[in-house]
Amino acid sequence: MRSWSVSSIRSFHACQLAWWFRRTGVPPEFTPVALVEGIVLHEALAHHLRGVRDGAVPDRGDTHELMEASWFVEESAVPIRYGRLDRATSLERLRRLFDHWFDVEPLRGEVLGVEVAVRAEFPGIELPLLGYADLVIRREDGIHVIDFKVTATKPSPDAVLDPLDLQKLALTRGLEIAGGEPVTGWAWQHLVKTKEPQVVDNAVRVTAESREADLRRLGCVVPATLLAMREVTEEGRLPIPTQAAVTMCGSCAYRPACSGWTA
Repeated sequence: MRSWSVSSIRSFHACQLAWWFRRTGVPPEFTPVALVEGIVLHEALAHHLRGVRDGAVPDRGDTHELMEASWFVEESAVPIRYGRLDRATSLERLRRLFDHWFDVEPLRGEVLGVEVAVRAEFPGIELPLLGYADLVIRREDGIHVIDFKVTATKPSPDAVLDPLDLQKLALTRGLEIAGGEPVTGWAWQHLVKTKEPQVVDNAVRVTAESREADLRRLGCVVPATLLAMREVTEEGRLPIPTQAAVTMCGSCAYRPACSGWTA
């Protein structure tokens, strides 16, 4: 391992065996349609926001074509597992959701970067972070980082745990370390796939006063996880399958590999 990412930390804790299958190149049986929807809509948002940044906002029809092409790329790689909605209905729902976002969501700031690579070295963590911030903007009160989420239901903000979210801590403090300028705000922007599309912000302040506590939190979570990862990758410890099968395994693309796995 040469770096760490929030997704690698989270996937390891979710199910070490699924993490191991991905790391060792075991092919997934399928791609969940929700994952494809997230990928396609993220690409559409990034395409639009790069145009905003560069002063050449793309026509929404061009963005719709990009979404169709992105979907084709995903379905050409691994079969997509659909739920109650078929391909055409899923794509149409995404187009409507993008159009709603396009119409109602003002940026309220200057676009500094889209899908910004964040590489930073944190005190007490031997490997550097390598992550990506969906959107970095400048507002009157400073720099804000926006993370887009494509969800089926409206979010339920948690005033206690949201400020401690690993992604929020890593990307805001990592961007500060890499860029040398304070970050003052973080937000998850949820694009909700309800019958009537919705855009819901869940914003969290980022303060100088919480910086040391944020870094300590990262210093507790990340090194211990990297150590456990190395025990699997380098020392031969067996990866532990999740024991929360009811909530974790129903949509897992590694079910066949898992069912036949033994020590």
